[in-house]
Amino acid sequence: MDVIPQAPPQDPRKAAPDPSQAVHDYLFARYRVALEDLLAYGSAGVLSLALEQAGVRVRAGCLQRQRHDDGGLSEVHEGTLTVAGAAYAFRIGVFTDADGDRFLSDLLEFRPLGWTAGIRVADQPA
Repeated sequence: MDVIPQAPPQDPRKAAPDPSQAVHDYLFARYRVALEDLLAYGSAGVLSLALEQAGVRVRAGCLQRQRHDDGGLSEVHEGTLTVAGAAYAFRIGVFTDADGDRFLSDLLEFRPLGWTAGIRVADQPA
């Protein structure tokens, strides 16, 4: 009787890539933007025209806000990111310094919600 060799058990942490890393890799390879920058600025409604035209969407609301003595601002935002038809829920901590630069201080949650497919039809000249 032949015995089929069994593959060694996989480490569950290596079974699938972290969704945030997979999205970061996609965004950086395609648009040269880091996920952390997209979430930090997108949560404030700032998105480049190229990303907007590509269908990338960031929708977020502020859950908590705290001003600091040095003029900085800490916020917690929750929302959704849509990239290439896939939607992700996120919760982030953002710090805005006195000069207005925003930084992702914490990626508190990032998980896939689902995906959709669509067809884009070019406009026909009249």
